[in-house]
Amino acid sequence: MPSLTRRFCSILAIIGASSVADAQVIRGVVTEAGSGAPLAGSLVTLRSVETAPDTGAAIRNVITNQLGEYAITAPRGGRYRLTVRRIGVRAWRSDFLNVGSGETVVLDVAMDPFTTLPRVTVADRALCTTGRDGLRVAALWREAETALNVIVISGQDSTLRRRLVRFSRSLGLPMGEVSEESHHSYDENDGIGQPNFRSLRGDSLSRIGYWEDAANHMTFYAPDATALLSRAFLRDHCFSVAQNERDRPGHVGLAFAPVRSRIMPDIRGTLWLDATTYELRLVEFRWTQLPWELEHDHVGGEVHFMRVPNGAWIVKNWTLTMPKPSLIEQRSAGGPRRERLVLSGLGQEGGMILVNGLEAFNKPGTVTGSIVRAGKPLTGTRVRLVGSPFQAVVDSAGRFRFDSVPPGLHAIVAEHPDFTIFGIRAAEQEFVLQEGATRHLAFVAGGEKEIADAMCPGRNWRLPTLRVTLIDEQSRRPLANTRLRMRWLDVEVTGRQGALLVRETRDTDRDVTTDAGGNAVFCSIPAARSLTVGYPIDGGLYPLHTFKLGPQENAVATLRASPP
Repeated sequence: MPSLTRRFCSILAIIGASSVADAQVIRGVVTEAGSGAPLAGSLVTLRSVETAPDTGAAIRNVITNQLGEYAITAPRGGRYRLTVRRIGVRAWRSDFLNVGSGETVVLDVAMDPFTTLPRVTVADRALCTTGRDGLRVAALWREAETALNVIVISGQDSTLRRRLVRFSRSLGLPMGEVSEESHHSYDENDGIGQPNFRSLRGDSLSRIGYWEDAANHMTFYAPDATALLSRAFLRDHCFSVAQNERDRPGHVGLAFAPVRSRIMPDIRGTLWLDATTYELRLVEFRWTQLPWELEHDHVGGEVHFMRVPNGAWIVKNWTLTMPKPSLIEQRSAGGPRRERLVLSGLGQEGGMILVNGLEAFNKPGTVTGSIVRAGKPLTGTRVRLVGSPFQAVVDSAGRFRFDSVPPGLHAIVAEHPDFTIFGIRAAEQEFVLQEGATRHLAFVAGGEKEIADAMCPGRNWRLPTLRVTLIDEQSRRPLANTRLRMRWLDVEVTGRQGALLVRETRDTDRDVTTDAGGNAVFCSIPAARSLTVGYPIDGGLYPLHTFKLGPQENAVATLRASPP
């Protein structure tokens, strides 16, 4: 059976501008013309014009901070030109700047906003386009390219508190419902400020393709911002304008597809930009040249972007859904055995970046679910999201629903009196809710076996279990960290005298200690025996109560007594 591995890269936007003492520095503030508002997240590029006066080679890139400030260091004294680009405003270019060794040049920039996409008069010859709208394609690419460059060149912003939640799922067929899920959380102390997950370089992806199947081992690749900006990606793909008002209202798309001569497995997809501001919102794609048996509507990837107030761009969330292939044997009557490729399920990798103070920017999701026991709704169950105000009692069908739930990693618990008396929950689960998504959770509450397993993991659930709560009879408070002993009489056959069996009896003790709530559990105890619970005293027993339980019985009791 072919195995499946998944590789994906997340792009973590970082911001920074620095100056070096005793160096030649150009610094200033970038603002919006007219309003004077600072333009955070502007891409400032220093170009050398010593050898190419018209354009010059880009030698330094920085992005402006929340106040619109920038500082860029020239490698040496000389003649330079500064360009500034930002999504939603017209690009700006300085006159020639003569910067002396060790000199600081102050250059403030005022940029004009636009409401329509700037006109491009000469399309980039390196950009392959289809259709008749090559100049509009070039203009859209320029805006997308600006955002991707800001993501790539920006440095770590230590003031931006972030949490990364990554998840891995198995999806069932045909609807793609979640059957298994695992997840991990990281924060800046784990180093998520560095791009933990990188794709291969653009030239490598061009050479080996975006998926490969070597020795029945399938590997899938997805491009990061650097790969999308690479010359190899532009060489291997043609672009066109895409519109999809039904699924992407308010967006304009820059669709890309492999050039006709491309023979390696590749991707086709769309970079979606805001139709008003032309900010890059997401990239979606699907793999090409997959075997038809592995095609499915959910297969593909999405990466969503956002700008944070200090001007940095971050990946809000990403999802990569891949086919899980299997080989099955087929044999026709009298014919040879043959192996056939089938789609056995879907694997999904993804994650999201949660930034403190940016909850209002995240589109909430919905959580729905149900809980049954022995095939019937477990009415009276209270369901709640841990650490949040979301809670509800299920309806007569055992269903519940939470709207406007923020995206992220959540824990949900279901509580019912039949379970809480044993100190356990009817059900619980951690799950990841993606932005704007609806997540359905179906719980099946267990029976006596599951209750016994929850109280006594790994024990014989066919024997009785007793949970006691020890209460001070005067104060009515739990007696914590108190030792209790259970004693019963064991009978053992030790021999035979004629037709009679020789039996020997002895007391068997089992000790437990109460927890902070005064609770203690006696696991796998004998059935149909007199079981006396009390305080251990000098090897003996001060009795508090006697019980007799049947096979597979789970029982609870409250003992009120003076402290030992």
